[in-house]
Amino acid sequence: MRVFATFSPALRWNLVVLFSSGLCFWAGLAGLLPTLPLFVETLGATGSQIGIVMASFAVGLLVTRPWLSRLADEQGRKLVLLIGMVVIAIAPFLYLSALVLPPLTCQLTWGDLTWTVNGLLLLMMVFRAFHGLSIAA
Repeated sequence: MRVFATFSPALRWNLVVLFSSGLCFWAGLAGLLPTLPLFVETLGATGSQIGIVMASFAVGLLVTRPWLSRLADEQGRKLVLLIGMVVIAIAPFLYLSALVLPPLTCQLTWGDLTWTVNGLLLLMMVFRAFHGLSIAA
């Protein structure tokens, strides 16, 4: 810890900002992991549907990573980092918006098969995939 005393005040301030933003980023990401499945369950999801919603994060990450890496190469890392920070700040509010949306269900029929689709869970999958963009950035 003595090494920080040798740094200039400007460098120490930059490190404080960097460490604080990293803490907020990871807290915003990891803070939802234990609570989001319970929240999705209150929306009427089964265990497998909760798993699909949670896995949508990885889908969003994998789909957007090539685009964001190309953007970082062409425009610079700062823009991509800002995109990640904005997404991590917006995503929890998107999850909360599911509370005020009306229940959306529709039935899909294909031959003799009929599925009932919960539109709210589809929306949660989209929100979770959008949240995955933050790690891709």
